Amino acid sequence: MNLNKKVELTFWRTWRAEHFWLLFAAALLLALLAAGAVYVVHKHRWAQQTLASVEPRAARLRGLVQGGEQIQQMQQQLQANLAQFAWDASQDASAIGNLALQRVRELATEHNLRIASSQSSVAPREEHGFERINLDVRVEGGWRALTALFTALSTIRPLIYVNTVQISPAGWVRGADAPTRIAAGLNLYVLRQKQP
Repeated sequence: MNLNKKVELTFWRTWRAEHFWLLFAAALLLALLAAGAVYVVHKHRWAQQTLASVEPRAARLRGLVQGGEQIQQMQQQLQANLAQFAWDASQDASAIGNLALQRVRELATEHNLRIASSQSSVAPREEHGFERINLDVRVEGGWRALTALFTALSTIRPLIYVNTVQISPAGWVRGADAPTRIAAGLNLYVLRQKQP
């Protein structure tokens, strides 16, 4: 046993300070490599989690890109549907009001109604993402002619909306067989798309 102690003591005596520094540098290098490995593993896990969260979004975007033509067709269909209910934003509001009034006057005349007055609002007002252009028309005639006018108004595109109707007798009825004449005040409006 004494021999083992002697060998052990000589082993440590043969080591010089440079050997301890080399051993310290190797341990430090090994610690740095371990820290680097932990860092790489952490970054790898982070990258996997990020990719897992991005994958559904990327799949949606790929679907949108692949369905781009369908989306354009649907957009065109929506614009065509919108054109049935609202005037295009490129047209002037006063021109739209005058054109809509002209259509109402023509329909009233076709249905044997007399136009007492007609007027469109000067400035449109904003309503639910559209510009509302008010139209006021006063007509006189019979019940059947008035109902025929309302039926005809529902066929005009872009649509002319009826806000209120005020009906009153127009003059005196001369006999039981004479048709009743009425005066109707129509508060109408049309919609124009807002300019983007």
